[in-house]
Amino acid sequence: VVAIAGLVLRYFTQESAMFQDAVAEGRKQSRPMQEVLRSHKRTVQLMIGAGAATAIASYSIQGYLPAYTSQQLKLPANTAVIAITVASAISVVGVPFGGWLSDRVGRRPLMIGGGIAIAVFAVPFWLMVGTRSLPMIVLAVTIGFAIILNSMVFGPAGSFYSEQLPTEVRFSALVLARETTAVVFSGTAPFIATLLVHIAERDDVFARARDLGKI
Repeated sequence: VVAIAGLVLRYFTQESAMFQDAVAEGRKQSRPMQEVLRSHKRTVQLMIGAGAATAIASYSIQGYLPAYTSQQLKLPANTAVIAITVASAISVVGVPFGGWLSDRVGRRPLMIGGGIAIAVFAVPFWLMVGTRSLPMIVLAVTIGFAIILNSMVFGPAGSFYSEQLPTEVRFSALVLARETTAVVFSGTAPFIATLLVHIAERDDVFARARDLGKI
C-alpha cells in the first residue's frame, strides 16, 4: 500500500521549479553520482558526519530499546513499543514545528543544539529507562526521540542538507550520504549496544548504573 501510494504521489507531483530551470539551462548531469564524487565529496562527508550521532541515537531507541526492556529489564514486550508509539505521535507535530522554527532561528543553531542535547541526555535517558517505570520510560523516549531527535534535528535536517548542494546533483548526493549513514551507523547501532551491555554486565558496571537509576 505504501509503495503504491508513493508511486501515485510521485506520478502526479511536478518537478521543482529549480530542477526545471536546471534542465532548461542545460545544467542537468548525465552522470550525477560521478559529479558528486568529483566535486562534492567533502560536502557528502560532512553530511555523513552530521548524521552519524543522530543515526546511532535514533536506532538505539527504535532498534535496541525494545530488546533491552524485554530481555534485560524483564519488562512486558510492549513497554518500549508503547513509549515509541507515544513519541512518534508527538513527532507528527514536533517535526513540522522543528522545520518552522529553523526557518526563524536557522538550521545550524537548532541542529547543533539538538546534537549537544543528544550527548547530554544520553546517560539520563538510560537511567530513566533503568527505573523500569512505564511513565518514566515514556518520558525518556518522548524527550530523546520526539523532542531532541525528531523535532530539533530531523525537523530542519531535510532543508539543511538540501541547501548544501546544487540542484543538478542534490538527490544523488543526499541518497549517497543518507544510505551510507544508514549502513555504517544506523545498522550497526543495535548490535554495538547489545555488545556493550553484555560486556558491561560481565564487569558489573551496568548493573551498578541500573541500581543508581532506582534511587
